[in-house]
Formats: sequence, structure tokens, C-alpha cells
Amino acid sequence: MAGLRKVRAIIKWFIPDSFLYHYLAPLFKTVTRTSEKPRKQLRFQINLTDHCNLNCAGCTAFSPLAEEKYMDVDCFEHDCARLSELAGGKIELIDLLGGEPLLHPEIVRIVEIARKYFDGDINIVTNGVLLTKMSEVFWHVCHKNDIGIIISGYPIKLKMEEIQKHAESNKVKLVIRGGTNDIKIWNKVPYDLSGKQNPVKNFRICYGANMCINLENGRLATCPIPFVIKQFNKFCNHSAL
Repeated sequence: MAGLRKVRAIIKWFIPDSFLYHYLAPLFKTVTRTSEKPRKQLRFQINLTDHCNLNCAGCTAFSPLAEEKYMDVDCFEHDCARLSELAGGKIELIDLLGGEPLLHPEIVRIVEIARKYFDGDINIVTNGVLLTKMSEVFWHVCHKNDIGIIISGYPIKLKMEEIQKHAESNKVKLVIRGGTNDIKIWNKVPYDLSGKQNPVKNFRICYGANMCINLENGRLATCPIPFVIKQFNKFCNHSAL
């Protein structure tokens, strides 16, 4: 696994993320048919909030359209308990997402619940804006439960020195995903509202196929769209999906 990560890091030096994800990854998945192979170990991501503190035009979670809503923590614990029972407590990865996950008032409890039931990588994926305002209890709990913090590389101003200081002093792993916040680009993910696309073919070539497995209220989906499209439907008075 460590060797694979080194190879991926080297590739990222030479190939832009957008080209890698939207052209090479689909080609690789088509040839190897990896999207059709059952995963050897459970992984999932979950949106702790529907809303966000940014207003990104290309948000694939439709967070700028969403009303303020927080994940039910008791339901989350119930789901984690059941999935842990089925998976023997082992997990490849859990990503705690949003919206913006740090907006959830019970983020500390959520982190503790995730680690209580699973042995594996657990990350909070955040835009980073609120990290300098998080309490020492938050940082302590992240360290105690071996929770990584991943900052999405959006073109926004962050107090990176202060954020890194918090992470280092509390021995919390900090990563910037998708490049640096100096890159002012966005990937466009089009949707066909007529529903005329081939869902099987699209799933097979999607760069996130069999990777972006989402959990919501006792259900798992192999793609986040079935869970987040409700934001679009309600805002636009549409019935997509």
C-alpha cells in the first residue's frame, strides 16, 4: 500500500488532477473493469451537513441550494454499530463530509462514534475555514482517535500557518487534497435531466465508481448523487432521479 501511494504521488507531479480523474481514471476503469469488482473491505463517506459556509458554483453536493440540515447522530451510531457488526469492525476508509462537516455542533461526538466502531482510516474532509476556530477539545479528540483532517484545495484564503500549528501541536495528520488553494479552476460535472443516459455505462467509467460509497439513514449507495439530488430537486422544483 505504501508503494502504491508513492507511485500515485509521483504521477500527481506530472499529471493534473482534472486530467487524471476525468480521462485516465475512466479509461483505466474501462479496461480493468475495477468498478464491477466487489470491494474487499468496507469504505464509505457520509455528509454530516447538507449546507455549507461557502457558495461554490460547482458543488457536486448542491450545498449552496441546501437548507440548513444536520445529520442525526443517533442514527449515525445505529448505522455504524450495524456496519461494524457486518464488517467485523474493519474499515478501509470513512470520510466525514458535507456540506461543511465542521458546522455540525456534535462533530466531537461523531468522531468518537466513528472510531468506537471501526478500526481503519477515518478523515474529516473540510474546506478548512473553521479549523482555526475549533476548540482544543476537538483537536484533542482527533488526536486521541487518530482522525485525519483533509483540506479540499479550494481557491480561498486560509490561515494555513495557524492551521498547521494546531495540527502539529496536537499531532493530527493534516493533508491538502486536490492541489493547492492557488489553483483557481473547477471541474464541471454535467447532468442529463432527461434521464436518457446509460447508468451502467456511466457508472463503469466514472472516476469515483465503487469508491464514493455513501451512507445516509441506514442506506448505502454506490454513488452520492441519489442522496444529494434532493437539494437540486427541491430548489428547482424538479424531479431528477
